[in-house]
Amino acid sequence: MKTISTKILSGAVLLGGVLFASCQRTGVNASGLVNPIDTRDGSFTIVGNLSDYQTRAHDAVWDAGDQIGVFAFTAGTSNLFNNFANVQYNTVDVAGIFKAANGGVVLKGTEKADITAYYPFASGLNGNTYVVNVSDQSDLKKLDLLWGKGTLTADATTQTVPVKFAHKLSLIQIRFTSKAGETLPASIKASLKGVKTVATFDVASGAFTLGETTGDITLPAKDGALSLILLPGDVLSGLEFDFDGKVVPFKFPEVYTLKENTKYTFTFTPTKDLKSVTLQVDGSSISDWGSEVTFEGDVPYGDVVDPGTPDPGTPEEPGVPAPEPGTPSELSLAFQGGDFESDLKLNNFGLLKDKTNGLTVAIEDKEGVNGSKGLVIKGTWPKDSYPKNKNPYLFTSIDSKATASTKSMSFMLKGTAEGAISINVYDNTAKYVPFNLGTVNGEKTLSKAASNQYSGSIDTKGEWVKITLNLEGIELNTTGTGSTFAFKIAGDKNYDIVIDNIELK
Repeated sequence: MKTISTKILSGAVLLGGVLFASCQRTGVNASGLVNPIDTRDGSFTIVGNLSDYQTRAHDAVWDAGDQIGVFAFTAGTSNLFNNFANVQYNTVDVAGIFKAANGGVVLKGTEKADITAYYPFASGLNGNTYVVNVSDQSDLKKLDLLWGKGTLTADATTQTVPVKFAHKLSLIQIRFTSKAGETLPASIKASLKGVKTVATFDVASGAFTLGETTGDITLPAKDGALSLILLPGDVLSGLEFDFDGKVVPFKFPEVYTLKENTKYTFTFTPTKDLKSVTLQVDGSSISDWGSEVTFEGDVPYGDVVDPGTPDPGTPEEPGVPAPEPGTPSELSLAFQGGDFESDLKLNNFGLLKDKTNGLTVAIEDKEGVNGSKGLVIKGTWPKDSYPKNKNPYLFTSIDSKATASTKSMSFMLKGTAEGAISINVYDNTAKYVPFNLGTVNGEKTLSKAASNQYSGSIDTKGEWVKITLNLEGIELNTTGTGSTFAFKIAGDKNYDIVIDNIELK
C-alpha cells in the first residue's frame, strides 16, 4: 500500500521550486527534518512552510498546537474522496511539521485525488461550511483564515502536494501621526459602524458568502496604530474616532469594497483642537498579504514574483579582490539586488509588465556599469493601459539596508528619455517622500519634493551619470518590511535608459 504525502507549502516555497523533490519515502528531507512514514495509518506527515511571502497575521512561524484541515476530492471533480473531509493535522514543529491527529490521507493502486487545506482547523463543520465571525477582534491570529488548493493531482506514488496558502480576509491598518511640535492624544479609539460581521466560507472550493449580520467594532490604538480583519465584499465608507473623549466622525472620500487577501493602510492626523482629522491614504508594499491597494491614483500591475530570500552578506575575507570602480559592495546596496546582479526583493507586482508591449522593463546582461547587469527601460507606457494610472511604478522594493545614519541614496543612469523619473522614499510611518529627477544631462543631486512630477528629459550623452538623493531629515523605513524605495516614470513618454547600482551612504 502506498500513500500520498500531503505537504502543504506556501507561496515562496511553491515559487522556489522543488524544495522537497529529493525527499525519499523514509529518511531525511531537504531541510534536514526526519520525515518517516507514520506507522499509525500509513500516511506521511504534512509540511506547512511559512515564509516572508505569505505569512499569517501575527508572524512567520507556526505555533505549537496549530491545526489545519485537509480535504481530498476525486481527481477533477468536487466529489469527496473516501470520506477524507476535514482531516485534522497538528503541528509538532515551528517549521511546520504536521502529523495527522486521527489518520491521514491514503491513496492506493490507481486512485487519484485533488487536495485543499485551510487554517485554523474547526472541528464542528457543517459539511464544507466554515462560519467566519469577525465581531471579536481581540486575537487576529484566530481570525486570519488561510486556504489553498493543491497545484497537482496526487496519485499513489506522489510524495508532495504543494498548496499555495492565501489570506481569505481583508486586513485594515489604521495609523495616527501628529504634526511637528504636537503630540497625539493620550487615548485614541476607532469605531467602524454597521460592518458585516458574519460570512460562510466553503473550505472545499474557497468560495465566500457574505452574511447580513452587522455590528459595530471599536478598537483602542496602541503606539499610535491599530489593526483589524474584516470580511471581503463588505463596504468601508466611514468610521468614528474618540480622541481623549472627543468624538470625531469621518467619511472616506470614496467607498472601498474590501477584497480578500488584501491589506489597506490609512494614516490619520488629528488637528490640535481634536475636532477633525486629515487623511493620508497610503499604498503599502505588502509581501505577507498577497495584494496591495494604492490610493494615489496608482493601479496594480504585473504578476506575482518570488521575492527571494534576503542575503545577509558575507564578510570580506583576505585575498578577495576589491570591487571594480563603480561597482557597489553588498553592504552599500540600498536593497537586495540594488545592483541587479542578484534577485530583487520586490512587492507582489514585481517589475512593471506592459501587456500591450509598448514598454520593456527588464534586467539585462552587459547593460549595466562596467558590463554588469542593469535595469533597462525602453519604449512608452501606453496612455490607455490603466486610465487611472498615467505614471506607472517600475518597481517597489520591500527590503532595505538603510540605518538611522543613512544620509543619501544614489544610482547610476545612462540613456535618453522624453520624460523624467520620480522616486518614492518611504519613511518609518509608511509615508512616501517624493524626489523628482527633472531634466538630466549630467550628475545631479535631488532634494525632496511636495509631490511626484515627471516634467523634464534625460540625455546623458551615452555616459553614466550619478544621481544622488539628499535624505537628510527623513527617518527612513529600517524595519526590513513594507515599502522602502519605488521608481516611477511618466506615461506617454518614450524611454531608452538603464539604471544601475542603487546605493546608500
